[in-house]
Amino acid sequence: MLKKKHFFFLSIGLNILLISILIWGSIKFNHVTDKVVVESVHSNLIELEDIISLQKDENWPQPGVVASKINDLNTGLLLSAAVGTELDTISKNDLASIQDLSAGFIEDQHHPAYIRDGFSDQAIEYYNQFGAILSELEIKENASETSNTADTLKLLNQLRIEFEKNRVYFDYNRWNIEAENNS
Repeated sequence: MLKKKHFFFLSIGLNILLISILIWGSIKFNHVTDKVVVESVHSNLIELEDIISLQKDENWPQPGVVASKINDLNTGLLLSAAVGTELDTISKNDLASIQDLSAGFIEDQHHPAYIRDGFSDQAIEYYNQFGAILSELEIKENASETSNTADTLKLLNQLRIEFEKNRVYFDYNRWNIEAENNS
C-alpha cells in the first residue's frame, strides 16, 4: 500500500512538473514573438515616421534613406510573419495584414515611379501620405516599454486599413493616365 501511495504522489509531482515546463515554454514562445515583432516592426515604424518627417522638412535631400528604412520595415514584417507562423502565435487575420503590407511595399518599390536616388513627384507624394498616416496613428506616442505583439499587430492592421482607405499604395492607373494626358 505504501508503494502505491508513493507512486501516486510521484506521478502527481511529475505531471505538475510537465505542465510547468509546458507553460514555461509557451511563455518563452510568446516572449520571443513579442521581441521579434516589436523590435523589427514597431521600432522601424517609429524610425520611418521620423525619417519621413526629417526628409519632408529638408525638401527630400536623401530619399534613399526612406527607401532603406522601408526595406528594413519590410524585412521586419516578413521575419515577424515567419516567426509568428512557426510558433503559431499570430492569427490568420494578422498574418494576412502583414502579408498585404509587405506585398504592397515590394510592389511599390519595383514600380517605375519609384526611383531610389531621386524620387519622382508621385513617390514623394506617396511617402508624404505614408508619413501623415504614421503620425495620425500616433505610433511614437503609443510606444512603450510594454509594447507587445498584440499592440503591434493591431497597429499594423490599422495601418493597412488606413492605406486602403486613403489609397496610399501607388495608384498606378491614375498616374499612368495622368502621364498619358500630359504627353
